[in-house]
Amino acid sequence: MSAPEIAADLHPAHHRLEALRAAVEAGDYAEAGACMQAYDRCLREAVIAGELDREQIETLLEAQRGILKRFVAMRDKAADDLRGLRQGGRAARAYLQAG
Repeated sequence: MSAPEIAADLHPAHHRLEALRAAVEAGDYAEAGACMQAYDRCLREAVIAGELDREQIETLLEAQRGILKRFVAMRDKAADDLRGLRQGGRAARAYLQAG
């Protein structure tokens, strides 16, 4: 499931969140970190200033949850891939030792 698309006329926090989603999807984690900081700062400032209504905040949270879900799935796949590599390495060493 992907995060909801961000419309052009929404608050800048929505655009910062969209940039975060794009960085996560691209696997650019340095950029994702920078985007997360920018989004967090923008969102905090908007909430303090009262610039967002309840519906906008709920839309942001829904998109944020979608990004988090995708990021967790990517992390889990990477962990599975690493486990597979370790198991393959152990099998290769056992084969070489037996041979």
